[in-house]
Amino acid sequence: MATYLLAYDDSESAKKALYRTIELVSPRDLIVLVWVVPTGHAFAGFGAEESGDPALRLEHLNGAVAACRRDGRQAAALLLKGDVAKIIVETAEKLDAAMIILGHKGVSKIGAFALGSVAERVAQASKRKVLIVK
Repeated sequence: MATYLLAYDDSESAKKALYRTIELVSPRDLIVLVWVVPTGHAFAGFGAEESGDPALRLEHLNGAVAACRRDGRQAAALLLKGDVAKIIVETAEKLDAAMIILGHKGVSKIGAFALGSVAERVAQASKRKVLIVK
């Protein structure tokens, strides 16, 4: 059994990554959906997927876990806070994940310069395989 970390935030790109993950992994494998709430950043909370309501985040996260289970996959969820890319990489290490899977939000060049692309930062920082779903 292998463990796959799926970075999830209920955005359209995260949903695409969810469906791709379900296609990729074996029913014997474990999908751990990780939603990292950004902290300490001037732009934190700017998207709909970054709603300030923790209960709403948990509802969306549990819905994604349920989607995995409906397709016969094992799944668990974590809701964490911090630097998104850093927490994703650290959590993948702790879980000994075979791969990190995440969606690419298509941030503009100005946005990528200001915020940094999470997908790009994860791919550069991780020693694990990283699949970026567009």
